[in-house]
Amino acid sequence: MKRLLVITILLSISVTSAQIRWDQLTKVTDSDSATPALEEWQQNVEAKYKQDGLIVPTFSTWFVITADSLNTLFPRHRFFAISWSEMPTPGKEKEAIGLAIDLEITLVCDAEGKIAKEVHHTGNYEAFGELLNAANVVIRSTDDAKLVWNAFCGIHQKHWQKQPPIKIDGKTWHLGDVTIGRFHYYYEVLLDADFRVASAKLHADEIKKP
Repeated sequence: MKRLLVITILLSISVTSAQIRWDQLTKVTDSDSATPALEEWQQNVEAKYKQDGLIVPTFSTWFVITADSLNTLFPRHRFFAISWSEMPTPGKEKEAIGLAIDLEITLVCDAEGKIAKEVHHTGNYEAFGELLNAANVVIRSTDDAKLVWNAFCGIHQKHWQKQPPIKIDGKTWHLGDVTIGRFHYYYEVLLDADFRVASAKLHADEIKKP
């Protein structure tokens, strides 16, 4: 029951914080080297919905995400965001339940425009930790931790930059530390023996009353 509650809280905070800042982003042009891969990804998603037959997705335009922190940590990659909402297929309104709105994802592309990673804007954000690990990102100081957190906020389009990093021990950092209501939230980053990011995951600990 406790596990179910934590999962529900994690999903809730992610969904309610859907917040791509469209007015601060640039639309992807047809001439962009990543456009073919982005269009293919979207077509594959649409095909999966069509196969199910109950839901029709409505997509936004693709946008380019740029941030100094992302450029510093991932100089060989580019980042593209899109959102979509689900509508029932005409005539399937009663069968199509649990429709989602404002689903968001960032696709990480290499220099050739090929997709290297999918980073969803909901859940535990483990994909970002995998991206940090693949790039051999190191955290040795508070400034390093802030840089990683700013990149997290940039790639997921969150407004959480002011939430502080806390060093737990030599191999553990809690980024974006904040308490909301009965829950203590933090993005736990685990480091290896060389201080490189090994993994990262959002946690939500329920604060027990004394």
